[in-house]
This record gives sequence, structure tokens and C-alpha cells, in this order.
Amino acid sequence: LTEIHTFAARQIEEAKNKMMPTEQDLNPNLRFIENRVLLQLKNNPQLEKHISARKINWADQLELIRRIFSAFKESEDYINYMNGAEPTYKEQRRIVYKLYEDFILTNEHLESIFEEKSILWVNDIEQVSEMVIRTISDFKEDVEFGGTLPPMYKDEEEDRQFVLDLFRKTATHNGEYQDMIEAKLENWDLDRIASTDILLMKMALCEFLNINSVPTKVTMNEYIEISKEYSTPKSKVFINGILDKL
Repeated sequence: LTEIHTFAARQIEEAKNKMMPTEQDLNPNLRFIENRVLLQLKNNPQLEKHISARKINWADQLELIRRIFSAFKESEDYINYMNGAEPTYKEQRRIVYKLYEDFILTNEHLESIFEEKSILWVNDIEQVSEMVIRTISDFKEDVEFGGTLPPMYKDEEEDRQFVLDLFRKTATHNGEYQDMIEAKLENWDLDRIASTDILLMKMALCEFLNINSVPTKVTMNEYIEISKEYSTPKSKVFINGILDKL
């Protein structure tokens, strides 16, 4: 979002400095680059800190940014925003939503770039999108820089420790958990069960027995949901049945 805003502002300045600028070049419509929400986001010190810490740089993707902005400028929403009555803060926020949801989030080239950077991107996109929308939704007109950005983690150190404990204890008790699962299979042969399903059930058992901070029902629901994403269509029913017996 901020890179597109920067690109738009640069386009205006370049047009002014042409050898023979038009009246429109010299007196451009500044409504988009003066969008209050985008300016708050662009100048937000928390965002600047995250960008710096992660060394984020879109300098080699200017053509992608140009294409996204060009498509956005042709949209009915953009045209109405630029030529309608002076927009309220709510309307300025809405046009940012439209830019993000209709032109950034759905851009296949951008998606492929993220997938090249991380094979886990497909798992993260939904959560990332929700955080972007929530950030924009929570911005206030009368608050400097819009407000504070939502944390990436509720408690980063606690979450990291949870993952480490889950991994280590599942690995340590692997054989024990496998025996417990096999005892409940009845007419099923362990070798016929998807390895993903077995792993998910072992991890769920680990949470049941070793991590008291997570309610049993929550654990069951979480692993059933994970199976919907990463295993077979019937896995959710199978896993639910075995975990219920355990």
C-alpha cells in the first residue's frame, strides 16, 4: 500500500517536470496521494521499524507496482473517489480497502513473489490479510499515525516456547503415542492411515497430556481444522473419532 502511494506521488512529480507539461500535469488531482489513511500508514513509526528490521525493499518490483496502480486507476471506485465530493475519512479508508482487496490481494504475480520467498506463504495469507484489514479498520482520523499496529503474536516468546514444547514432547513420546492410537484403531491397519493423520493425532495427544493451557475441546477442534487443510476429505471424521476415544 505504501509503495503504491509513493509510486503515485512520484508519477505526479515526474509529470510536472516534463519538457512540455500539460495543465493537468501542472495542476494534478492530489486526492489519492493526500489520502489521510495512506499517509498515516506510511508515516507510522511501528511500520517503519518493521520494514527496516526485515529489510523490506520493493525497488526491484517497480513494474509490478506500476501495473497494480494502473489497473486501480481505471477502476470505477478510483474514478468516483477522485472526481466526487470531498471524501470523508470513512470514504478515504474505503478506497484503501478497495485497493488492497481488489488489486493487491488478488494479484497473481505478487502472490508468486511471496511464494518464492516462503513456501509457507499459502498458509499465512489469510491471517496476513485479516491483520491488514484490521489495521486499516482500527485507524482513527484524530490519532497520530492512525494508531498502533496489531502485534504479530499475542506473546511472541510464549508462542515460540509453545511450539518448541509441542515439537519436542511429541518427538520424545512418539512411540508411546503411536501405541495409544493403534490401540483405538479396531479394524484399521496403521499402515493404511495417512501419515499426516497419524502426526496430527500424536500432536493432539501431546497437547491433551502435556499442555494444560489449551482446553481439550479447543485442541480437538484445532487439529480437525488442520486436517481439513492438509489431509484427505475424510480425515476430519476419522481424526475426530479416534481423538474422542482417546
